[in-house]
Amino acid sequence: MPKDRKLNDAVASVAQRNAAWIGGGDLFGEGNYEWIDGKRHEWTNWRDSEPNDFDEGEDCIEILSTGFWNDRPCSYEQGYVCQISDTKSIPYENSAFTVYDGYNDQRSYLQAEQFCKRRQSRLAVLHDREKFQTFLVKLNNPSITPFWVYTDRDGNFCISVSDDGLSYSDCLQSMPFICEQVAVRDVSVSEEQPFAEPGNNLNINCSASGTPIPKVTWYRDGTYVPHQKRGISSSTLVLKYLDIDDFGM
Repeated sequence: MPKDRKLNDAVASVAQRNAAWIGGGDLFGEGNYEWIDGKRHEWTNWRDSEPNDFDEGEDCIEILSTGFWNDRPCSYEQGYVCQISDTKSIPYENSAFTVYDGYNDQRSYLQAEQFCKRRQSRLAVLHDREKFQTFLVKLNNPSITPFWVYTDRDGNFCISVSDDGLSYSDCLQSMPFICEQVAVRDVSVSEEQPFAEPGNNLNINCSASGTPIPKVTWYRDGTYVPHQKRGISSSTLVLKYLDIDDFGM
């Protein structure tokens, strides 16, 4: 996902003289280009006159040898560039969906969003095909009417989902909605194999994401460590004046 010029140049250098797939497209709405992590494009590098959705069949993005982008049919076979994350992620199967579809449960987008937050959850995030398919399997009912799901609001329009996929609807419209709880995921530690000399200080930060927001706490051999700075979904272990006998799990 080349989200800036520096990363885009790196991807182009890996692909060398060949065009290659990158992780983005407008599969869920013509002209609404997103990365496979569900985030919209804030920086782009399209070739002149692109994207053009030629013959209404170009929904995926390739990077050319020049570093510019072109839209192309997703069925085309060619090389691709993989990006490895340095975080430890838990797959979508660890999401728990709750569907509110009764007459009394229908709300506007903002009302639905607040309803989910009060129940320590969030509006479901279904911005890529894998998670959408996972949701359909869990719902066990492939024929569904529009439901509100999470969106980065764009004026008066918000995203709803149905068996036809994702679409934009008036945010003030009342409709059923889907809340989601997410197991702790994307756990990252700033220093997994830290090095420090005796007498020096050492800070190690651990962060995680999930819904509800996870609480990160440091322990040493099962005992709470008081020397830590707590933040929202993160905590920094602060070790001062290290001693050679400082060790533990």
